[in-house]
Amino acid sequence: MKLRTLAITIGAFLLSLSLSAQTAAEIEMAKKMARAQGYSEAEINAMIQKQKSGNSTVNTTVTATPVDRTPAQLVTETATEPVEKPKETVVLSDIYGHAIFQSQNMNFVPSYNIPTPANYKLAAGDEIVIDIWGAVYQNMTQEISPEGSITVPDLGPIYLAGQTIEQAEKNLKIQLGRIYSGITAEEPTTFIRLSLGRIRSFAINVVGDVVNPGTYTLPSLSTISSALYLAGGPTKIGSVRNIKVYRDNKLVNTFDLYKFMLDGDFASNVRLEDNDLIKVNPYSSLVKIAGQVKRPMTYEMIEGETVAKILEYSGGFAGDANQSRIHITRKMGERAESFDVISKDFSTFKLMDGDSLTVMPNIQDNKNRVYIEGSVWHQGSYAISDTLNTLQQLIAAAGGVKDDVYEDRGYIQRFNERRDTIALHFSVKNVLEGTEEVMLMPDDSIR
Repeated sequence: MKLRTLAITIGAFLLSLSLSAQTAAEIEMAKKMARAQGYSEAEINAMIQKQKSGNSTVNTTVTATPVDRTPAQLVTETATEPVEKPKETVVLSDIYGHAIFQSQNMNFVPSYNIPTPANYKLAAGDEIVIDIWGAVYQNMTQEISPEGSITVPDLGPIYLAGQTIEQAEKNLKIQLGRIYSGITAEEPTTFIRLSLGRIRSFAINVVGDVVNPGTYTLPSLSTISSALYLAGGPTKIGSVRNIKVYRDNKLVNTFDLYKFMLDGDFASNVRLEDNDLIKVNPYSSLVKIAGQVKRPMTYEMIEGETVAKILEYSGGFAGDANQSRIHITRKMGERAESFDVISKDFSTFKLMDGDSLTVMPNIQDNKNRVYIEGSVWHQGSYAISDTLNTLQQLIAAAGGVKDDVYEDRGYIQRFNERRDTIALHFSVKNVLEGTEEVMLMPDDSIR
């Protein structure tokens, strides 16, 4: 009887919710209600399992939210909460630049804690704040009407739509000077400042090779990167370097993500306007670089870019790279072809779609190292140089010989021209006295 009452308690609560919108938090709330009535955990869990099996439409799993076309509307109403990218499972692309739009830890939505840009264009829906001080103190907050104006008491409508913040402030000084003479006097006694309150939202369209093409509502300070981020970024064939922005059927900007990421060039990441259309074209050329570079990946290249440019994009050579030449396999054409490009041609050899570059490691065999061990004070490796190229100089660099050294003979293990190992011997006493000179060779091992 007690379990039946519990079933009614939890069941009534669950059914009072939208079955398609249940969350783990709502289930936990139902559990708390049951605990308050004295039911055990075992009784509660048994009832929940029965409730699940009895109604196949009940879903207690929090599922991914489908892409919402207006994720920024709440931001424009509160101007405090950031726009969140829709949570979704994505497969990270190996093309440089794609992953930035797939990261859940990065948000391209503009900050509202910044001064209003002087070139921001006002439009219907923007809220402006007018501060007047000096001989007169007054504060006015008004929203620009659909007709593009605000209404000032004792003055009437003032049209501000289409004007930048800077232009609108100058216009207001002239208009308000008609009722506050101190604003326009030769020596002003009244001052005015215009700032932006709550900003408007607008709709833009993202089309082409993006993960989620469609129409999005964004806050009016948003840029191209904001829209691309909310649309999921380019697909695997989508370009990150040839992104077009059209306004009133005219091309107004081309966005190159590499300039934005690598050069810190914010100029092309322009602010959007109402009804702008962003078109992501397919890539024109993908080139892969592998081996001894700092960031081996696939890069999108623009026509005419060279080996030197992809080295720049990939972060340059790794420390152990052979910097004298790069091997290139070209797939384009009737038959694959290979090239070995030497360093002096890096800046002139132009890359093509499908090219694959390999940077080889350098030769690991040391070209001027020798090793000494035995009855010397500092055993170890030493470098052959202009000031250390004889055995006598090497022994001196190693701190000299110890008192127990056997002076009649020492040994050298050396490689000949055929890389065969040969053994040589010398008189330690004669070498120290300078009567026997032994020149060092790379990879000598002296004992």
